[in-house]
Amino acid sequence: MGAERVDVIVVGGGTAGCSFVSHLSEVSDASVSLFEAGPSVASHPSNLFASMARSGVMDTSFGATANDKGDSYEYLQAQVLGGGSAINGLIALRGAIDDFNEWCEFDGLTDWSWERVERWFERVDTPTSLIEESTRQSVTQLLRDSWPTSLPVPLAVVGGLRQSSDGVRFAAARASGRVSIRTHSRVERVLFDGARATAVELADGSRYYATCIVLCAGALRSPVLLRRSGVDIEGLGENLQDHPSVMFAAKRRAPFSGDFPITRYVPIKFEQAGDAPDVAHVLAYEQIDSHAEMGGIGVSLMDVYSRGELVEVGNGKWKADFRCLSDGRDLQAMAQVIRETATDLASADLGSAFEAGDALRLASDMQSLADMTDQLLAEWLRSHVRTLSHAAGTCAMGVVCDAKGQVTDIDGLWVADASLMPRIVRANTNETVAMMATRVAQFVADTLGG
Repeated sequence: MGAERVDVIVVGGGTAGCSFVSHLSEVSDASVSLFEAGPSVASHPSNLFASMARSGVMDTSFGATANDKGDSYEYLQAQVLGGGSAINGLIALRGAIDDFNEWCEFDGLTDWSWERVERWFERVDTPTSLIEESTRQSVTQLLRDSWPTSLPVPLAVVGGLRQSSDGVRFAAARASGRVSIRTHSRVERVLFDGARATAVELADGSRYYATCIVLCAGALRSPVLLRRSGVDIEGLGENLQDHPSVMFAAKRRAPFSGDFPITRYVPIKFEQAGDAPDVAHVLAYEQIDSHAEMGGIGVSLMDVYSRGELVEVGNGKWKADFRCLSDGRDLQAMAQVIRETATDLASADLGSAFEAGDALRLASDMQSLADMTDQLLAEWLRSHVRTLSHAAGTCAMGVVCDAKGQVTDIDGLWVADASLMPRIVRANTNETVAMMATRVAQFVADTLGG
């Protein structure tokens, strides 16, 4: 089985993989085979809970711990053509200008400044909408009333429809006749001839050969795939990052029936300058459960210094050990934002959005948090923090890969997903991942053309 050869094999058909293939097909005549472990579906619901509920579209094989004080939990990842863009909350925020200028401080990454990457964001150009469909009895209205600085969130939605990476641009790539897509096909390892990657092997033992192999399997699967393939590079699987998050949940006055659970947020800045990067986000969640009965206010730290790693736990399984808030700067910033948020919510009209009993309970909980000593609040945070499923950094440029995404000291092997980030951006990661994959596609096209 297998034994066919193409110019490029892409492993993973999520946001990164689809963005990579879309751009490569626009600028190159290269033949491409894309392997995706999950299915391909005709369309994706706009509501993230409806999208995630579909059979076979989620990968729950990775366990995670936010830190050594918290319990283990399933780390949910998309497993469907379109990836995270097919199942996420639709938030379409780019990384901050400072994010990319700070990347330039890492070894060899001067070409990733904002000045250089801005036009690559324009090439991706995800269509977005600002949607305001809240009623008086909504969590969104509660956020608007409590925080005058709140803003509508740009959503990857047009005409009420989700704009996923397997959409219009990817359809053009499929129609080119140069792209083959193999769904339900999990790549188990990369094969080598000396220091050159030459093929991939699937779970059934079939092998497929290519001049260039590009990993777009995400910040958990890409480094594990490299490890399983015998790659042992310093830093591989380390530098793991995500955005720590805490949810204040309560039962809604009535179930949520809309398509867009998250439409408004508060960007928290510690500096007064208008272009200062966000430190944290406070978001209104109209829905946080599949039955749409619960809503909440979520607080997420966006400016992250803590670092974790992937840990092998036996029987071929791996765990994401994020070590959230292990850096004192993260703990201090998160505690400040949580205390301020709790203080505001304790005096807010929670009964406007939440069932009366839950509103009273939430108000009491918020007052307790606001009154905690620094030590007690730190302990509370360590036991309650989770992450936003924005894993990044485990094949970082400047360490595991070079500035063009090529794996160090290996010819023909590239990475083009969130694992490339040397430092996680201060925003939801989907737009930045699409930009990075698009840019790496150009680097690969230049290599093939040369």
